[in-house]
Amino acid sequence: MSIITDVKGTFELNNGVKMPYLGLGVYQSEEGGEVERAVKWALEAGYRHIDTARAYGNEAGVGQAVRESPVSREEIFVTSKVWNSDQGYESTLRAFDSSMEDLGLEYLDLYLVHWPVAGKYKETWRALERLYREGRVRAIGVSNFLQHHLEDLLRDAEVVPAVDQLEFHPYLVQGSLQDYCKARNIQYEAWSPLMQGEIFQLPQMKEMADAYGKSIAQVVLRWNLQKGVVTIPKSSKKERIEANADLFDFELSPDRYGQAGCDGQGAAFRAGPRQLRLLGTGSEEQRLEFCGVPGFHLAGKYQAELFAPEGSRIALFFQFRFGLEGGHFRGNARVVHGYEGIYGLICLIPLPAEPVFDPDIDKYLHGGPECT
Repeated sequence: MSIITDVKGTFELNNGVKMPYLGLGVYQSEEGGEVERAVKWALEAGYRHIDTARAYGNEAGVGQAVRESPVSREEIFVTSKVWNSDQGYESTLRAFDSSMEDLGLEYLDLYLVHWPVAGKYKETWRALERLYREGRVRAIGVSNFLQHHLEDLLRDAEVVPAVDQLEFHPYLVQGSLQDYCKARNIQYEAWSPLMQGEIFQLPQMKEMADAYGKSIAQVVLRWNLQKGVVTIPKSSKKERIEANADLFDFELSPDRYGQAGCDGQGAAFRAGPRQLRLLGTGSEEQRLEFCGVPGFHLAGKYQAELFAPEGSRIALFFQFRFGLEGGHFRGNARVVHGYEGIYGLICLIPLPAEPVFDPDIDKYLHGGPECT
């Protein structure tokens, strides 16, 4: 378990840079007043880490709030990311210049490759290495890279990524990927630590929160930190920003710590084996376990087989992320061509004792009444 001190505490990256382990994510915060207020409130609450991206469209507001803050620039850790359409060597260098112009900052603390765009991410990484050598960014890393992406990148990389930022929450732990990163001293960082709000629907989490006299969000964020994972919950509401930083007057005990996630340490979310088999037209077939789901690749229409013991509950609700197009939607994926990095999220439904095949999978994927 990692040593956690206070809201300004840090984890040390593989190049010696200290990265605050709690940050504010500003995805979907509107440019201008909304994001400026969110950053201002976060810094007032003690946060020293702000995570933005070119694709978020709010770098200017983040930079404005950082520059106007009474907190010195040296104390604030600012992250941004190069978007998919800007990937490639020269285009990444231009994108970085554009981000820095909008941010109005002299340097960046962490610059990430937002998604592993096939055929481009190696050249993009080479550009990040140049920016790092030139001292324009203090650390470089990646986002949404799975193990095979990292293995491919490291064959030619001169600089090992300092960070891999991935979706991470109690139902998407990816323990083997965490182990891989830890062995190579790559800091694991969580986006969507609260499952985009789905975490609040889980009765197990309410029971755990009640036991500590804390909110569900606070318990889950504390769980992130105790697992050594940097976490960046997003909010534009002052009270939630402040509450998300109130994590340092309690500690999850070993039994509760294990129960918070499907990582093999506890049984709170595991009534038995839970697997999903996806059959994608024109794509390879894979079997996934929901306790540590890797990315999977689909193309075209698909079906699913589900396996679970009677009375157990299983995730049947997916959110598809389109790295090349940006954005996301919930529902049946009509076309997902050649992109890796699609993850399962949570909708809990009861299943019968025997394995089932339901051709009417859309009723689940569209979040119908079966979802609780």
